[in-house]
Amino acid sequence: MVEGTQPVPAQRHDCPQPVGRRTPARVRLLDGAALVSAALFMAACESPSYPTNLWDDAPAPVETPEITGLLPAAGTLSGVGIITISGSGFANFADSNLVYIGGLPARVLTATEEELAVQATDVAGDSLTVTVTVMGAWGFAVWDGYRLEEAVSDYGGFGLTDDKDAEEASGLAVDLQENLYVSVKLGGVIQVTPDGERSLYATTTVLQFNALRTGPGGVIYAVAGRTSLYQIPAGGGQAQVIASIPERLFGLDFDEAGNLYLGGRGARLFRMTPTGEVTQVATYGADIQVQAVRVFDGQVYVAGEYKGADTSAVQAGIWRSAIIPGGDTLDTPELVYDWGDFTGPGGGDVQDITFAADGELYISSDADVGIYVLAPPYTDEHPEQLYPDVSALEAPISTILWGNGRYLYVSHPSADEEKRSLKRVALIKDGASYYGRQ
Repeated sequence: MVEGTQPVPAQRHDCPQPVGRRTPARVRLLDGAALVSAALFMAACESPSYPTNLWDDAPAPVETPEITGLLPAAGTLSGVGIITISGSGFANFADSNLVYIGGLPARVLTATEEELAVQATDVAGDSLTVTVTVMGAWGFAVWDGYRLEEAVSDYGGFGLTDDKDAEEASGLAVDLQENLYVSVKLGGVIQVTPDGERSLYATTTVLQFNALRTGPGGVIYAVAGRTSLYQIPAGGGQAQVIASIPERLFGLDFDEAGNLYLGGRGARLFRMTPTGEVTQVATYGADIQVQAVRVFDGQVYVAGEYKGADTSAVQAGIWRSAIIPGGDTLDTPELVYDWGDFTGPGGGDVQDITFAADGELYISSDADVGIYVLAPPYTDEHPEQLYPDVSALEAPISTILWGNGRYLYVSHPSADEEKRSLKRVALIKDGASYYGRQ
């Protein structure tokens, strides 16, 4: 044996040999790094067992889900409606489900293996495809032919176009045939039919009407911030003064008996009977100016603003007075909602009010939020914004008027001409009756 060498140990048969090299007869002295590498290599060679496959077996594919039905079956509103998808194979975690409606991803709100609740995407169409899959699945469940209706749309051609400037729409009325009547600044009253045809319906000597109401026989009644009550004959024509009221008038509405209630700038409410007799029927707090009038469920509701110096007074509010059958006056007014307390100093004033058939109170505002919804019994409730994700309903909004079904018409008098328009808002409920439509 040569001095300074050691015998080469016998090779283990389970250790792979370098290909194309001979095993040296002697072991050379190694530097530190090489020694560590060799030690690791030998340790691996001496392991009695090692995996035959470096990768785990591929996981089994997740079951492709199935759709068996959608609710509401007839469709809903784009961007705001909630759709319930029934079926099987869904994931229990909302984020593990992928839903597309009309090619856009929909937000999954809740999820079980058999049911998903999703918010409709912001796309409108009569034959949209709904697809669902889950994380890990290889396929999609498909449901064709679903309908999403646009929730808020420009209506009547009052907005800015390449051919004309935007028109300033104010007072609105609707008849039993769903014809819409729109008072336009310096433009008289425009009629818009249900199929969208426009025509000049009435002319007037005033700048514009603040509020309109359809009365018995198709006659339209109007106020314009003056002491005069105007009437437009059925079929259209020149607006005529039919009565003078000791108040600058801004709101009006009919009750079931055909009486017309009128309110304005002097904290008083007047009633004109079908025979034309005018009397004062209610008084509100000093310096309250009535902005809007609406009759609902046997009560006359008014929205008003305080114009005095008393900071402890209700700065803006909604009041109501019960109609006393055969009575010379209404019942004592009661405060329904302290709007000034809700909005705080400098908050938006109420511009108009109306009701859904189920009693929800809709309120338009000139600042912050365009339309609020207040649920019964109103007093202790908190107003919620109507369609908060829809920027088209931003403030200011002046007149709001329900049609004969589930469409709400909205005047949007923005200082920005590109935003000024008249809109139609689709809802999933009907509005309360306007008693003058007979």
